[in-house]
Amino acid sequence: MNSSTDHVLRDAPLSQPSSSSRQSPIVTGSSDFLSSPPPFTRGSSTLSDVTVCTTRFDNGEKSATEFISQQVIHSVAPPQDVDNSVPYVKRIKNLLSEAEVQSDWQKTATFFIPCTDFVAIINEDSVGRILKDMANIKSSQRAEAVARICGTDPLGRESEGKLPSFRKVFATLIRIDKHESIFDFMNHDPPISDQDLPLRMVIDSEGKRCGLALASAPKAPIAFTTNPQWSIDERQNFCNLQWALSPTFFAVEGNKEEETHKKVHYQCPAGTILPFVHQPTPPSTFDQQGMVDIRRKPIEGGFSIVSFHKLHTSQQNLKRYTADGPDRLVAVKKLKTSSLEEFQKELKMLIRLTPLPTPHLAKLLTTFEIQGKSSTERDYCFMSETADSNLQEFWGQDPTRLAESLNISPAQLARWMAKQCRGLADAMSLIHNNGYKPDADPDQPRHGFHGDVKPLNVLVYKTWVGHEHPLGILQITDFGISSFHHTASLSGISRGRDAHAYRPPESNLPFMKTTQSHDIWTLGCLFLEFVTWLLKGPSAIPDFREKRRSYGLEENHVINTFYKVDEEDGKTVISISEDVLTWANDLCKHPSASKFICDFIVLITSYMLVIENTGLKASSRRMKLQKNLAATATATPVSSLNGSRTQASSWVPTKRLSAVEVVKALDRMIEQDEDYYARPVDAADRPKLGHHNDGSRQVITFQLSLDQIVDASKEQIE
Repeated sequence: MNSSTDHVLRDAPLSQPSSSSRQSPIVTGSSDFLSSPPPFTRGSSTLSDVTVCTTRFDNGEKSATEFISQQVIHSVAPPQDVDNSVPYVKRIKNLLSEAEVQSDWQKTATFFIPCTDFVAIINEDSVGRILKDMANIKSSQRAEAVARICGTDPLGRESEGKLPSFRKVFATLIRIDKHESIFDFMNHDPPISDQDLPLRMVIDSEGKRCGLALASAPKAPIAFTTNPQWSIDERQNFCNLQWALSPTFFAVEGNKEEETHKKVHYQCPAGTILPFVHQPTPPSTFDQQGMVDIRRKPIEGGFSIVSFHKLHTSQQNLKRYTADGPDRLVAVKKLKTSSLEEFQKELKMLIRLTPLPTPHLAKLLTTFEIQGKSSTERDYCFMSETADSNLQEFWGQDPTRLAESLNISPAQLARWMAKQCRGLADAMSLIHNNGYKPDADPDQPRHGFHGDVKPLNVLVYKTWVGHEHPLGILQITDFGISSFHHTASLSGISRGRDAHAYRPPESNLPFMKTTQSHDIWTLGCLFLEFVTWLLKGPSAIPDFREKRRSYGLEENHVINTFYKVDEEDGKTVISISEDVLTWANDLCKHPSASKFICDFIVLITSYMLVIENTGLKASSRRMKLQKNLAATATATPVSSLNGSRTQASSWVPTKRLSAVEVVKALDRMIEQDEDYYARPVDAADRPKLGHHNDGSRQVITFQLSLDQIVDASKEQIE
């Protein structure tokens, strides 16, 4: 040991700032420090333009300290008079090992010590007892040494700044049997404290591990770690074990119960241990109401992977939204791309939507990124509450049995559906309009767009705080292709992801404008399948989808959309699918179809599933085609069932309702009495869907053949 008894606290006053005050960048850490990847660049995912999101680089150390100060933590260090045959420091070492919890994030087994357990073990009592057994420190200096290690002031003096702590350094040294080296760290100029962790291994020109280094000087080994008293194994073990004491602490900035709190984005260097508790993967099961347990294996989509984890309760101080609080599993959506632009796009949407006053929009808990093996590789992740199921899985239940199990009537189930559909429409209206704040920057885009409504992107929560219901509430989620724009015309939206059955006709015609009404069409598709489930049960959903099978624009391209494409006299005609109208009429004829069901289906088929002439994209690069792509009036009359032409009605809808208008229509339905939902409608009162007074319905006709449409689409994409 280089430090003498007389110089244990040499040049280290209590107010001495830590070296971290020099704004040194965080460096890479890894279980394999031989590879020595490049430093993690602070600010690599700057989110300064997201005004309600804070980026943190400290793994949440400040939040953890605040959280610990609010807890009642009792020391678990063994009394001095227990089992004196085992050195006290060895017993503390054993307690640290026993406190380790396995994380289930990394592919290899990694362990962390929760912050509350750590403080219960490494505290003034245990540190003082360990120092008492050390021969190289005077009893008169012990109290001040304990205070410095624990980051406290034994004299009760007010410090000019936060006192640096050496708890984690000391604990790591205890675990590698080098606790007496703590004074080398404390006496270093400047001191090397917890705020300077993680240290990194220095590899010399011969590829050998020659010492440990600070982030501020990654190629300059700390002198005392290069001497023979530090073996290569001890250096390596220090590097590996230091991470277990600094798992990320996830929190918000500000009071989590106040609307003004800010979400936090965490930048985590490689080697960071995330505090997700390892649990055996449960089998896919059903709960008492037959609800699918989706808390199982990760769900992989085209652009992300969603996994479900138990976040350690002592490593979080987040705003939680369900009655389960911090005990509920969290869902972590990891993007497959390392594109900062893609991550920021979805994050900005969530940051703007999370505070909005509706339970029908997904709420963000926090976000984080982890550095990969290279300085440019990132895993971008979003954290949210795990749902009880998604709507697709919810539809797997039999509605009659579900109502019986919850002791509710079919009419009550129908009213619940109406309220949930109203909630989804209201959430969409907020996306379309109220994401914009009038007092914000006038250049801020104000028109929102979701673009990917489907059953998999509608979640079901049973215990959402303030909205608990045995059936649950529905939430719109997955804003991966959502965005805000300056105008209501969203012609810049990419069509590459819009491939599911709910897509409106204009989404497959690149020369047509995409507007917010895209979301109204997709909501209409979802609502019609919702009614199908309510009346006919889960088996009818795939039957309905099979009925819609047809060929798209290209030969042998089978689709099951809600519209169809025909060719008549060398012209292309797009209209709502005959099969959809026939199916909707059959639903109205169902023995259990009430006045509500019929009114709802009319709303869907006549005012949401409308073939719109949205006009041509002004940015089209194929200007010569535009002269031939002129569409006829959208109210071109075609008989709803036999295809014969008739005179158009003056009130044939030519534009889909807005989300606000859909909400108002559903409000009127929800206000009706129980009989409106319970009594089957008389045959004479059933609507004839697809007919507008004289039997006409709306289409769009292009003055091009199908082949020309396909060629135009290909050229536009190219």
